[in-house]
Amino acid sequence: MQKLLISFLGALSLVMGLAGAPRALATTTTLTFDDIPSGSNLTTQYQNVGVAVSGASVYAASLIGVPANTQPNVAYAPSGLMSFTLNTAITGNVQRASAYLTGPAGIGIYAYDASNTLVGQVNVPVNVVNEFVTVTTFGNPIALCRFMTGAANSSSIP
Repeated sequence: MQKLLISFLGALSLVMGLAGAPRALATTTTLTFDDIPSGSNLTTQYQNVGVAVSGASVYAASLIGVPANTQPNVAYAPSGLMSFTLNTAITGNVQRASAYLTGPAGIGIYAYDASNTLVGQVNVPVNVVNEFVTVTTFGNPIALCRFMTGAANSSSIP
């Protein structure tokens, strides 16, 4: 399996809003990973903003030879799959998630609702370095974002 390197819009950006609130009231939350020590597993560090992570570690981009959108860190998935679970009681309704991706052709963002139904996905057709990628849902809000290569996709979807 290919390894997945991901550097997010300054990390992962989530457009969040309360149910029934006008879109103009939506806010954007950006996770940069720069506040987490290099070499740390990424888990509950962003729990206060409603995000729990699995399958990812944080590394200084310069140590692993990849560019970072913000300095110094990137999130890295040794298994090729990282998951960001949203606590909708904190995040509200998330309709869009964006990230700067670095990885092989087929790397993508897969967005799921609270029932683990795929509500949006985007994959890049070629190898990318710091490519800005966005997934948007016009239906149910996003409760889970998975970042993975196409190879990880077939066995890792809920």
